[in-house]
Amino acid sequence: MRSIEGFILSGGASSRMGTAKAKLILGDKSLEMRAARTVQAVASAVFIVGSGPVQDFEVLRDVVAPHFGNRRAAILGLYTALVNCRASHAAILACDLPFVTPQLIEKLAGTSTDSEDADAVIPVQSDGRLQPLCAIYRPRQCLPIIETALSGDDWRLRETVGSLNIRRVEFSEIADLPGSENFFFNLNTPEDYNRAAKLAEQELDASTGK
Repeated sequence: MRSIEGFILSGGASSRMGTAKAKLILGDKSLEMRAARTVQAVASAVFIVGSGPVQDFEVLRDVVAPHFGNRRAAILGLYTALVNCRASHAAILACDLPFVTPQLIEKLAGTSTDSEDADAVIPVQSDGRLQPLCAIYRPRQCLPIIETALSGDDWRLRETVGSLNIRRVEFSEIADLPGSENFFFNLNTPEDYNRAAKLAEQELDASTGK
């Protein structure tokens, strides 16, 4: 029987932003809270990985091991999520993808129901690249491959997920969802934040009919 838990990846150095991205306010919520509320559309429980405290949500610290040293990478956040997942599926969302919607998460979750032979359901951006930080994973199938990657030197997440049996959700499959043009807007710099704030304001105006 399929069950889903949600995990928000909110860690990272945020070196280009100059401050912790997860705590930035967009609209009326922090980025990590915004992501958590989005994933609640499909998840029985939602956890924050790598940052805290966060009201109403349990925080999981990144798993560390002696051979990891001081390295930090998105793959560690994903690994921490999958190690702690008690459900058959894990919905993963990075907090710096602020315009992912509940409708997109529901689409990915529904696709996972129809693709039980896949290790992961991962959307494809309009530029043709996979977006592994907004995806549905099956922990039992994925963990051995991720652990193998962590034991080596190549921690690039897109390279690692390339070794999984993926159900790609092409952008054409999600392009008709509201807000699809901004789904994979990645917030990394102060300039990105300023642009995101304007988009969030437009989003609010549209929802209130202004």
